[in-house]
Amino acid sequence: NGVVPKDRPALLITGNSVHSSSWFAQNSGAVYEGGSLYWAEDDLESETLIYNAGRVSSERYTRYTKDDNGNNDFFRVSNTTVWLANIGITGWGKRAEINGFEVSDFQNRAIFVLFKVWMNSVVINCRSSNAHHVPDPGSGSNEKLFNNGKSWSGFFTYDHLMKHILTNWAVSNCGGVARGLSPWVEGGEEDTGNSGFVTIPINGLAPEVQLVSSGMTYDWDSLGGEEFVNESIFFAASGADGIYSMQYQSNWEDYDGSWTNRVSATNTSTVMGPARAGYWWHLDSRPGKCDL
Repeated sequence: NGVVPKDRPALLITGNSVHSSSWFAQNSGAVYEGGSLYWAEDDLESETLIYNAGRVSSERYTRYTKDDNGNNDFFRVSNTTVWLANIGITGWGKRAEINGFEVSDFQNRAIFVLFKVWMNSVVINCRSSNAHHVPDPGSGSNEKLFNNGKSWSGFFTYDHLMKHILTNWAVSNCGGVARGLSPWVEGGEEDTGNSGFVTIPINGLAPEVQLVSSGMTYDWDSLGGEEFVNESIFFAASGADGIYSMQYQSNWEDYDGSWTNRVSATNTSTVMGPARAGYWWHLDSRPGKCDL
């Protein structure tokens, strides 16, 4: 009938809720955007569409979201609630807008996305008052993370191909007590420093900007106070120290200081990155090469 699925405009996706899903795999999300839907190029007789859920870069295979005029547009998800899921929302789509997203009691990560994404009005409640009643869903390595306070991250970034804008997030119940770790909980296990509320692959950093954030708020009482942003459970790094991926743009600017709680009268922004990522941000390490 002439309909090409990948060229059709996206429908209005709003007001949905998802729970008790995506717990069986490492990177599966309760909400997912991306992938491709196509006919095999060398199979002219087939009437069966092929779906690839992974990252696909070819425009012929990738389902680029279109507007009513056939122009490239953003895939939009709004007013969505997720709980008891492996990852709240993840995606390998080309461009997306997530507006009004609330996630609680996730197993692995609250959010893990790729490419151009604007995430606005996001609420992350890492562990609700019901969390301690929730058993692990299985015995597999990815199914035993929920009750392991050393393993989960609130926002896990990719190592490259990120162009994200994060605005107006609210964070609660993500501190050491929610994780059940020592010294916040007597008798708890020690934190490894590998899975913070924010976790950035160290091999994904270069002296540019890939993420920018503003308008972040914290429920300090549920996080153990403002010292939360200086603790190992707030900011962590993963990956190999000696490998650097610099494709597209890289790094993170806390535009108004609200993410790192470094708001100042001069409105000075903060660039964020794990210390063991290298020396590129030590501007005095190469005299004459990094002068502004």
